[in-house]
Amino acid sequence: MAKTNKSRERKPKVDKPNPFDLKFANRKNMTAKGARRYLPVGKPSAARSKAMEKREKTIGVEYRRQGCVNQIVDHRIAERSNLLSAEEKASLRFAAQKKKQIGKRNIFNLEEPKEKDNNDEEEDYVFTHKGKSLSEIQRYERGEEDDSNELDGDVVALANFGGKGLDVKLTDEEGNTRTFSRKDVINEVISNSKNAKHIRQMAKDDITLATENNDERFKLLKSQGLMDKLKDVQSKSNTRVMEDYDEIYQTLLADGGRKAMPTLSEKEKAEREAQRLAELEKERLKRMQSDSDDSDNEKQGGVDEEVKTAKKQKKKVTFNIAYDEEGNLLTPLEKIKDNEHIGADEEVDDFYADNDDAEDDDDEMGEAEDEEMDEEEESEDEEMDDEEEEGDIEEDEEDEAEEEHDTTLNLKVRTKTTKDATANIPFTFDMPKKYTTFRDLYSGFFPDQWHTVTERLIKCYHPSLNPKNKNLIAKLFRFSLRFYDALAKNLASEQLQSMISVLRQFQALNKPAAAKITRSLLIYKRNHYRPAGKVVSRPPPTFDLIAFFSCVAELYPTSDHYHPVCSPTFTFAVEVLRFSQINSIKSCGIVILLAKILMKWVQESQRYIPELVNITRLLLNLAVEKEKGDFLLDPFAYRNVSRKNGGIDLLVIKEKPKAKECETLLDSLELFKSEDTVSENCIKINLLGSLFSVIDLTVDVYDRLKLAFGAIFTPHLQFLLRIDQTKYPPQLSSALNELTKKISDKITEYNPRKSRQRKEIKKIKMIKMLDPVIDDDFDSEKPYRKARKQDPDSEVKRLKKLVRNEKRGALKELRLDASYISAAQQKKNEEVRAERNYKTKRIISSLQGQESEYKKRTMKKF
Repeated sequence: MAKTNKSRERKPKVDKPNPFDLKFANRKNMTAKGARRYLPVGKPSAARSKAMEKREKTIGVEYRRQGCVNQIVDHRIAERSNLLSAEEKASLRFAAQKKKQIGKRNIFNLEEPKEKDNNDEEEDYVFTHKGKSLSEIQRYERGEEDDSNELDGDVVALANFGGKGLDVKLTDEEGNTRTFSRKDVINEVISNSKNAKHIRQMAKDDITLATENNDERFKLLKSQGLMDKLKDVQSKSNTRVMEDYDEIYQTLLADGGRKAMPTLSEKEKAEREAQRLAELEKERLKRMQSDSDDSDNEKQGGVDEEVKTAKKQKKKVTFNIAYDEEGNLLTPLEKIKDNEHIGADEEVDDFYADNDDAEDDDDEMGEAEDEEMDEEEESEDEEMDDEEEEGDIEEDEEDEAEEEHDTTLNLKVRTKTTKDATANIPFTFDMPKKYTTFRDLYSGFFPDQWHTVTERLIKCYHPSLNPKNKNLIAKLFRFSLRFYDALAKNLASEQLQSMISVLRQFQALNKPAAAKITRSLLIYKRNHYRPAGKVVSRPPPTFDLIAFFSCVAELYPTSDHYHPVCSPTFTFAVEVLRFSQINSIKSCGIVILLAKILMKWVQESQRYIPELVNITRLLLNLAVEKEKGDFLLDPFAYRNVSRKNGGIDLLVIKEKPKAKECETLLDSLELFKSEDTVSENCIKINLLGSLFSVIDLTVDVYDRLKLAFGAIFTPHLQFLLRIDQTKYPPQLSSALNELTKKISDKITEYNPRKSRQRKEIKKIKMIKMLDPVIDDDFDSEKPYRKARKQDPDSEVKRLKKLVRNEKRGALKELRLDASYISAAQQKKNEEVRAERNYKTKRIISSLQGQESEYKKRTMKKF
């Protein structure tokens, strides 16, 4: 039985997926039988290719179009010209097409112009030299007359290879024939070369002579100033403002030949400044003088004085001994060295007596003998010095006869109608040898002019001009400090700040001497203020003592742990604050003013002053109504407070002040005057405001003492709470409330805990029991559904997770975009590099062919 052939139909071929192109993700839930479900979620390779296609169409297009202009330019011949007709354009296109078909006869035809044609694949090659085409470079061919050192080629050929062929017959212009032998030809060549050299030398001499003449004429015009006029005309015509770079460039071109100026030392600068001021002073005196004869006489006298001064400065320092009429020694036998330390007990305690001695010492230091002078000049100088010493001694006796301070100072006060007299200040000054001279000098100018006077005085006697001037500057500091003390004693508070600037200028040039002088004034004031052993109080400090404390704080650093001037001054000020007697309202104001100065002293160092805390507490007690148990009711407590005439209620406001009294500001000088120019309530309001500000500053400074803060300021808080605010003005009442709240808050904050401080013990968590938790509505697909529903922040967590996933995907896309752009850049760079290498090889191959042709031509004999 034959088998039947069934037609086999081919089944459609099913493409099996590549297992490496499939990505499986397992789900967290399980089936009922416990098996996990694995499902394919995507094809990585297909997704990657689609992403690359999208990038090619989006950021790839943007990258390729970056820097391109969306404009179509028509490069057809003459199409962009509006001046040509259609026939002219057609003719131009026909000519260009014809020329393209004909082509070039020679590739390196230098005279043939190059035309751009985008369709022409072959490029034009042009020979260049220094960036220019060879056809554009002007040709300078050397003629035979320039080859003076070389012979003609024909001559060389005949002379070397012709034998007797050098003998030549030549016919001159007249028709005569002459035969030249070899010797004649050589002589002719030598004579022609010498003649040519002579002509060239003559030409050079003419050029040199013409250059020298032009230089002389230019120098003559420049000396006459004609070039400056031409320069001014050119600068006026050139209105264009040059930039900074152009100005610097032009300056370097113009000043390139100048020599550098030598750098001046400090001594040379000081000498030049002193010389300049002396010349200005002469000109000022000359302008002020009306008659020429008087000016000549004074000028001659000034010259004589300058000569005498110069001779005196040239003298050598010697040792002189002087006695008074009673036989007492005037000059010290031994001088204290500058580097030796002088204790506070060894210093001179009389500031004004020490001043006179210092003046005599300085005068004697300047006296010397000059061995180079004649005996007559020496005798004259000694007589003049003796007269000066006698005059100084008389002046010292007059000063000692005077009072310790000037009772009246004739100070100039600037008004609205007063004009600025800075131009009338002399440029040079004589060194004041006495305090009276210094006082009259500064009293003759306005306080705002003292700074200028001091500057010019220092420039005339700067220590760099003469080492002895350092002692003179110290003397000026002593005079200025004494003048400052005199101003304070005369209650001239407006001039004190100007005088402090003068003191600061003198102090900067000789700080050790300034510190010594300030300590001597401190000892002088301390000895005059020192209380007796059994005295418990002293009168309130005067204004000069308050001003001295303020001056020391201005001149020296008060934050140092120890300072030779500030430390003893601080101790003295605390002693003055402690022993100051409080017997009136003005004495309270003086104590508050001194407390404010001391608080500014310790604002940086934060040094604790118990006397200051005690005095502020006492002043607050004076501002409240007394109750049983207050210390002021005890006659033996606070013995520096007077109990007479209501002394324990000095700062209590008993009547409500008027509006005018509340607005009036109290000047600190009113506290030191005997007459009262303002009402008592006005003084109390201003003093209480100052007291509150001092306590506020004290709280800020001692804020670091957290453990002792409550013990220090609790009594202050008790007095502040007892103050009756009903009669206080609103501004003062608000300041009191703020201060009370501030102190109470800080005391509460820094108050130590009443209970014992123990270490916090963490509770140990017990082990969770293993009892099963039965959930009636349990879903194996969503096991945490119930927990999420109960969580109030479940939606927030879901959104945060969504944002985190999106951020992660965005960062991944950004990295892929950056890698795509970097790959595109690298591909572009490779194409450019390959094109450059191709062109370079093509050019090198063409140059090698030219080189071979050139070598063949050079080797070929002609």
